Amino acid sequence: NFTLPKGYKLVLDTNQFVWFEYSPPDKEIIKGVFVYEYPTSPLFNSNTILSSRDSVLQLFVSGPLPGSFMTTEHLYPPHISTYAHDNLQGLKVKGLWKMQNAFMGGSFVSFFLKDTINDRVLVVEGFLFNPGKAKRNSLQELEWLISEFKIQTSS
Repeated sequence: NFTLPKGYKLVLDTNQFVWFEYSPPDKEIIKGVFVYEYPTSPLFNSNTILSSRDSVLQLFVSGPLPGSFMTTEHLYPPHISTYAHDNLQGLKVKGLWKMQNAFMGGSFVSFFLKDTINDRVLVVEGFLFNPGKAKRNSLQELEWLISEFKIQTSS
């Protein structure tokens, strides 16, 4: 559970993946929020979470050209740190995304939480597309926004 500011619109809602976006018509900025989960694996580390992220985004975030999709930019490795949230262990990732087979990209921040009770990894992510403009303040805003989530676990 978390609250999004006015102006965010639902782009996609499957049972596995939810995508909200803020894109005012008078500006070239796109702020997006993804919420999804996937089954946990024995390994919960930077390699497995980034691989899972790329797989999920390839399925649900298509680009403007046929065969294009969102993925992690590995040319500049993401910064990954550990943290805890609601008694769950997690990894926080800050990095760059790109559109495979298209010319788009930007910054992202993700929170990956290992929910061992329900055998899943929960992900809340914010991404930014703002070509040619300063991104620091907008990315900090997204990070604050998505860090305010509350988790409901079923045991």
